[in-house]
Amino acid sequence: MKRVSGRLPAGRGNLARFLARKSHVIFIGLLILMAAAGFCPAATAAKPGPSPAFNPEKHFTITKIEPVADREEVRLYFSQPVPLEVCQAYLRLLPRVKLDWSRSTVSPEGVLTLKGNFKYGAGHFVTFKDGAVVQGRTYVPAVTTFMMPPRPALVEFVGDKRVIERDSRQLLHVRVANVDNLHLSQVRVPPLLLPQALAAEKSGADLKKILEELDAAMSQLQPLLKGKSAYAPFVDSPRAEQQLFPAGGEKNRVLAVSVPLNFRKNREAGVLELIQVRDNQEGSRAAAGPRLFRITDLGLTYKVGGRGLLLWVTSLKTGAPVAGVQVLAFTRQTEVFPLGQTDQDGVLTFSPREL
Repeated sequence: MKRVSGRLPAGRGNLARFLARKSHVIFIGLLILMAAAGFCPAATAAKPGPSPAFNPEKHFTITKIEPVADREEVRLYFSQPVPLEVCQAYLRLLPRVKLDWSRSTVSPEGVLTLKGNFKYGAGHFVTFKDGAVVQGRTYVPAVTTFMMPPRPALVEFVGDKRVIERDSRQLLHVRVANVDNLHLSQVRVPPLLLPQALAAEKSGADLKKILEELDAAMSQLQPLLKGKSAYAPFVDSPRAEQQLFPAGGEKNRVLAVSVPLNFRKNREAGVLELIQVRDNQEGSRAAAGPRLFRITDLGLTYKVGGRGLLLWVTSLKTGAPVAGVQVLAFTRQTEVFPLGQTDQDGVLTFSPREL
């Protein structure tokens, strides 16, 4: 009896089964090639049908989406006004965003201004309930996506603080975003020029210009102060200092940065400083200040009564009264005059009189 070779199936039944297996493999391979080329029937069938044609008499939609990164808001332009409570019930964003509906508004023209914690530098998808009807019109999707731009560079002071304790690390606290390095500039202000410094702060002028104005004002005062020793403790030359600090530079996140001011000359002395902090990136407009800060160890408590002024001076570090503190006063008309100095209890009293 002859041995049959195993290369080909024996008999018609085996041959049929072999060809069936080969055809099955070929068919699967053909499907894979078709899918790779984009002709997969299943994939084509899964595509959603087109949205119905927009008819302004029957439908309403979102016609435009405008993200405003520096205001942390997104403006959605509806083809008709949609009540805020309807938007709150039916409108959703992906990825999920914590929306602040208490600060969101709808204009009479149908512009929804959304406030929320949007993800900067990322795309967002807007959904509105299918079949929602407002004023007899049904919602039809049109514009449904937007890209929130990167957060603009930010530099701002933390709170309204203006006093920095002298006997401390002398830290200035700021908030920054998308900033690699901070450029800190400061101008030392003679106490006698306090009104001019406050006016300069209000004007928001450049510190270089402020320094020039303070120098000119002090030059004009010098001849008038000769022989008036009571003003001597309040006279000094304006001086500018600057320093560069790293700020973290983390993308699109608001960071708290504490800038040390102990690089300044004579840091152990109390002083008035006009300070400005800005982004060191060329062309950036992110900046805080100028703001007038008092670096001191002195805390002042006062009371005005019918008999005059009572002033009490204590140390911020120890809380103890401070004797021998010279006190200068300014009127609203920027007139200046010395009040005297505190006694051993840190107290100074002043009664109205002709000066």
